[in-house]
Amino acid sequence: MPEILATMTVKEAAEYLAETNRTDLRRWGETFGIPLKEFHTGHIRTYQIDRAQEVEATIVDREVAALLKLLRALNLSAEIERFYRPLVEATKLKAVKPDDGRCLYRDQFIKKDGTLSKIKRQCSRQAQTLDGHLMTLCAEHQREVDEVFRRVMDKGRRSVFVPGPKVVQ
Repeated sequence: MPEILATMTVKEAAEYLAETNRTDLRRWGETFGIPLKEFHTGHIRTYQIDRAQEVEATIVDREVAALLKLLRALNLSAEIERFYRPLVEATKLKAVKPDDGRCLYRDQFIKKDGTLSKIKRQCSRQAQTLDGHLMTLCAEHQREVDEVFRRVMDKGRRSVFVPGPKVVQ
C-alpha cells in the first residue's frame, strides 16, 4: 500500500484509508482540492460554518476530527489544533434548558422549535433596517455636503476677482 504524502489532496489520501474515514473525509475532498500540507485554521473554520448550514454540528465535528486525524498522522495538525474548537462545544446553549434541566446543543434545540431560524430572520431584518438607516444617513450627509458646497460656491461667485483689461505701458 502506498504511503500518504503531505502533497496529496484529501480526496487522494482518502483512497488509502478505511471506509469509515473515507466517508467522513468525502465532503472535505469535494470542498478543498489543496494539498494536505496547505490546510490551516481558516479552512477548518470556513468548513464548519458552511457545513453547519447543511448538517448537525455533531456531524461537522466528526468530519473535522477525521481530517485532523489524517493531518496528525502526517505531523501537520499542530497549528490547527492549537486554535481549533469543536462546533458542538462552541454552540452549546447553556441558557436553554428543557423541562428535565439538561442542556441542549444548538442543533437539537433548533429541531425542536426552529429558534435559530427565527433568530436568523430577526438578525437579517435588523441588518436590512441598519442598512436602510445607513443609506438614509449617507443620503442626508450628502445633501448637507452638497448644500455647504453650493453656499460656498454662491458666496465665491459674488467675491470672485475678475481682472480687468491688462494695462500695457
